[in-house]
Amino acid sequence: MPTEDRSPTNPMRPMRSASPCVLRFAWVATCVAITAVAGCGRGVTLCEVRGKVTLDGQPLPTGVVVSFTKAGKGAFGIIQPDGTFTLVTRDKGNGILPGVHRLVVKAFKEKANASPEDDAHRLVPARYMSPETSGFSVTATPGKSEFVILELHAEILPARSR
Repeated sequence: MPTEDRSPTNPMRPMRSASPCVLRFAWVATCVAITAVAGCGRGVTLCEVRGKVTLDGQPLPTGVVVSFTKAGKGAFGIIQPDGTFTLVTRDKGNGILPGVHRLVVKAFKEKANASPEDDAHRLVPARYMSPETSGFSVTATPGKSEFVILELHAEILPARSR
């Protein structure tokens, strides 16, 4: 006795095969969806954001500027000896995604066995190392080059008891 396929919603009712028109539509819709997903992000215009970091009016010669977005697609820029940086997402010079980016600055003294969490090894005050407290942001716009100046001010660190 041949067995029939049964409908998943009603096991007592036999399944009907889809018409060729429905199958063709499903095939075209699947191809369009795959093409759209495969192309996501390729059409996005990246934006150029450059800048300079100063600490008490002097260029900060080392460190990194990191950007944070609500979408989680941030960027970074290595601070050069003259305090300048260029934000990139992957490869040097490719730019960042459009939108608002909150910025932080991180810089530490290079010492053997140094812990980055140790206040004595930070070159910048802790408030500039968090997107919630740094106070820095930039809006990246396609077709427009941005130059930001991040002016940091030193804070007096509490004396350590010996």
